[in-house]
Amino acid sequence: MISGHLIFRVTWFFFLATLAAGCDQGLSPEMASVDPGFSGTLRVVSAFPPADSLRDLRVVAFKVYPPKDIVFEVLSGRAIFSESLKADTAAISYIVQQPGIEGTYPYVVVARQYGPDVMNDWHVVGVYTKTNDPKKPDEIVIHPNQVTRGIDINIDFYNLPPQPF
Repeated sequence: MISGHLIFRVTWFFFLATLAAGCDQGLSPEMASVDPGFSGTLRVVSAFPPADSLRDLRVVAFKVYPPKDIVFEVLSGRAIFSESLKADTAAISYIVQQPGIEGTYPYVVVARQYGPDVMNDWHVVGVYTKTNDPKKPDEIVIHPNQVTRGIDINIDFYNLPPQPF
């Protein structure tokens, strides 16, 4: 005859074994949800402009290339952009992350606000390209729960790439 104590121990063993088998990776960081985005390094390959002509610097990714109306693209959510970046070193790390930005972006640039008019005083000073030809931008793909890394862009404040506007 099987004792109650033995039944309890066998049941408890199977419960623990089942629980352990279901805890594949537990609460590992890989299982956590991550806001999608992209990141990289901006490399300044020229001298910096005077401080009064470098009012803002941002990385901007557009879902449409070439963008026809920059303001509309930004306001409609078809362009995403970084926080204002501090341009004080030759290598500037950045990350753009937020919910809902998954997708393909065929045009990723660094834009500089050079004057007081926030709606108009902007130049593209760098374009994401794998071939170093700013006339041939490369697209990036942002996947759910992932940050696309290595989106490095060279900036030349005095030799501007083609302007989309």
